Amino acid sequence: MPKKKLLAVTAVFLLLLGTSVATRSNELDDLDKQLTNTQKLLEDAQNKRDATQSKLQQLQDLKAYYEGSLGGLQNSYYLTREQLDLTEQTLSEKETELNQVEAEIDATQNNIDTRYTNVSKLIRTMYINQTPGWFADVFAASHIQTLITELIYRNAVIQGIQTDIANLKEELVTIAEIKDLLNQVRTELENEKANLLAQQRTLQNEISSTKQQISSTSSQASQLSQSLVGINQQISSLTEKQQQILAAKAAAALASTTVGDEEIDKAAIEQSAPNDGQVYFSFWTYGYPHRVGMSQYGALGRAMAGQTYKQILSAYYSIPVSSIVDWDNTIIHVYGCSVGLPPQAGGWSKEECELDRNGDNKPDYIFYDVSRTLENYILHLGEMPEIWGERGGMEALKAQAVAGRTYALAYTNNGNSPICPSTHCQVFGNAKTGNWGTAVEQTSNKVIVLNGSPINAYYHSTAGGFTLSSQEVWGGYRSYAIGIADFDANGKAYEGPTYADSPWYHKSWGNAPWLSIDQIVDLFNAALLPDAYNNHLALYENGGYSAQQIVDELTSLGVEPVTDFDAIEIVDENGGSGANTAQVGKVRMYYQNGKVAEVTGSRFKFVFNLRSPGTDAIWTTRFDVITAAEL
Repeated sequence: MPKKKLLAVTAVFLLLLGTSVATRSNELDDLDKQLTNTQKLLEDAQNKRDATQSKLQQLQDLKAYYEGSLGGLQNSYYLTREQLDLTEQTLSEKETELNQVEAEIDATQNNIDTRYTNVSKLIRTMYINQTPGWFADVFAASHIQTLITELIYRNAVIQGIQTDIANLKEELVTIAEIKDLLNQVRTELENEKANLLAQQRTLQNEISSTKQQISSTSSQASQLSQSLVGINQQISSLTEKQQQILAAKAAAALASTTVGDEEIDKAAIEQSAPNDGQVYFSFWTYGYPHRVGMSQYGALGRAMAGQTYKQILSAYYSIPVSSIVDWDNTIIHVYGCSVGLPPQAGGWSKEECELDRNGDNKPDYIFYDVSRTLENYILHLGEMPEIWGERGGMEALKAQAVAGRTYALAYTNNGNSPICPSTHCQVFGNAKTGNWGTAVEQTSNKVIVLNGSPINAYYHSTAGGFTLSSQEVWGGYRSYAIGIADFDANGKAYEGPTYADSPWYHKSWGNAPWLSIDQIVDLFNAALLPDAYNNHLALYENGGYSAQQIVDELTSLGVEPVTDFDAIEIVDENGGSGANTAQVGKVRMYYQNGKVAEVTGSRFKFVFNLRSPGTDAIWTTRFDVITAAEL
């Protein structure tokens, strides 16, 4: 009997040992998977950093090139200015000489006329003084000597006058030749002046364009630098096994910054609120993404309202219709990778620039290295659906054709540098001959200019009722990129349900859009913490503070945390209730039956995007909050 007990104990021990070994083996497998996953994330982040650094270096080199070009252009401009000044001075001197010669010609001509008059008078006098018996007197001996003397005198006078007249005529011819020569010199100087003025205007345009390129390159470099800082932080946090929350949420949003070839029919919110009797809130964003320049859905709405393409462009770029002019059919060089385009025949020089990563036997990117005329390039633009032409949006397609044409000219410095075929520049794909082809044809060669040069005609999918200025979004004032309120006379948004009905006009972003009161309060309390706490504002499960830790930190700082929630309010830039302006001014929380706390709209947006669950995000500076009952 004891022997059986021993065997039983041994069996149990071996069973437990086996279970322990299996458990430890599973744990090791899990750890190994976690380590592999972390290493993969770290490697991806490092690759992204290297790519960004390479792109940043390219932009810095390009900026240096443009700055060097600017110096050369400015030197050429100054030399041209000096040459123009010298030409104008010489022209003025020659004008003075010409005036003097013309005065001499007039005086000489008057002298000749006077001499001719005197000769005529003399001849007439001599004729009158002759008597009828003159011939008889000639043979009278007493008068012969007198007559001979008189004839000699008269002949001498006449010959002298004739000689003077001949000399004056020669002088007149000489002066006339001088005048012709001076007129020729004046014409040459005037032509030289016109050429120099044309060179000066060209140099001014090139200087202005180069300065724009420097500004644009500096802006891109700045954005890449900021991105690089974020990537470095990502690498650091990945080594600490933290997730990249903002990057994940950005990936969950739509990748395209413009509409594209096909309409997007995406639900305004991904799921319904829980039906458990509790109150839930959802934050809704107006517009996406940068909101600078022409709103594509706004253009559609304006076209549906009866506006022409020129009126649409004038509204969004704050320019007179006269700024839309004809331009030469410049050659545009397309160079780089474009996403998801199938190979095609017809002489395009393309090769795969990245292999199939999705397992669908299609390259993810196609490499373009092609040169086409501006009009042919625009036919291949993939930035607006042709179907809009059948929705009353032909004028929107025309506006897009002009904007795309203008942007390409500004980006390439009138064809002097290449443009990429992706959403980073403008999407370049297959040529279209339907409504888009008609829009291109009916706006052939039309571009928007400022001071004689094409503008950077920015555009985006949806502004959410208000476009923003380039200065607000990227820095740097541009008179053609200022914010506007995009509504009709009755206050209806052109992008909204009344007109274009953009899927991005008013939308909740994310896969967990409904938040409980506790989650709302926690987000607001996190926003009350100063910026020094930003590294701790992710959700607790993502390495951030818990809700209680947030409350404890606020208390230690002497800031009263929100408890006993009553209501939340969105306040606009003018202090009014609601998202009535381009940006939210404040988010206000009411609690404990009368107490009020508030944070800026930008602060709340930042914290929300870090701390909200799932892929929830607020993508623009105009947003509001609603309950399920309001849908």
